[in-house]
This record gives sequence, C-alpha cells and structure tokens, in this order.
Amino acid sequence: MIFYLIGPSNVGKTFLAQEVAKLLDCIIHKHLDKLIKEREGVESLCEYFTKVGPSGFWEKSRELIHKIKLTYEDTPNICLIDVGAGVLESPKGRDFLKKESERTIVVLDYIEKITRRDHLKRSFKEYCQKELKYERIKVYKQAKYKFLIGGFSKEEAVKAFIKFLTIKILGEYK
Repeated sequence: MIFYLIGPSNVGKTFLAQEVAKLLDCIIHKHLDKLIKEREGVESLCEYFTKVGPSGFWEKSRELIHKIKLTYEDTPNICLIDVGAGVLESPKGRDFLKKESERTIVVLDYIEKITRRDHLKRSFKEYCQKELKYERIKVYKQAKYKFLIGGFSKEEAVKAFIKFLTIKILGEYK
C-alpha cells in the first residue's frame, strides 16, 4: 500500500515517517527530496529546483514515484512517500495528488510552531506566502487523511501517528 505524506515545509512529515519506520517493520519511508538529491548528485535541492523548474522537478518526482509504486504497491507493507514542497509547485504534481487524494495524508501543525522550525529562517509573512498558497491549500483540503501534530511533543506525535495509521489506515484496509 502506498500513501503520500504532504504538508507545509518543516511540519514534521519526514521526522514522523522516519521514526515510525524505525519502530514498525511494516512501514517503509521513502523521502522524495532525498532520493532526488542522491539520484541527481546535487547538494542543494533549491539549486536543482531552480535549474529544472517546477515541471522538471515534477517529472523527476513522478519517475521516482512510479519506481516506488512498482516495488511496494502490492506488498503487505505501508510505504509512506514523503512528498516535498517542490511537487506542489507544479500544476501536474498538484493534479496527481488530487487524483491520489484517497491515499494522501496531510500533516499539519500550528503555524507558530512550524515557523519556529523553519530552517530557511523566513519571516512569518514570507513563510505563509510560500507555504500556504491557495493552490497548496486546495490539495491539502482534498487529502482524505489529516493528521494534526498540535501540542504533542516529538515522542507523543510519533505515538499518535502510529495510532492514527493503525486506526485510520490499517482499519480501512483489512
């Protein structure tokens, strides 16, 4: 089973997926941004994105998603594909995620908490203008599953995400 993790940058998608995959053998985590960096041999994903643009970035992401799906689609495992923000910059990437909304989990948190974790050190206004664009919000709203980190500590968030996956995802796919 394949599921897509989406959400604003620095919300905690990667952290949650990595931690859950460490704890549960049935969870596989694939981080698209990391895979692109490895495959393309680039240090900076921002520079790569600038070079290839939204459509080029989407095409590379689509190619990797296809390979991941071929490998994990028909296994008993849950493969969480951690989709970076670059995919949401492309209309084709957004369309893909809208079509896959039944298998999409949007991870959300309080905006004040997210902006404190922002490694780019953007102002609150800059962060919101980039990460909370109308086009992205539409994709987030269409995702079937929503997970709010809220006031959880990191450890509590991981436990809550495991419970969420168990009840919401595995409960539906028995």
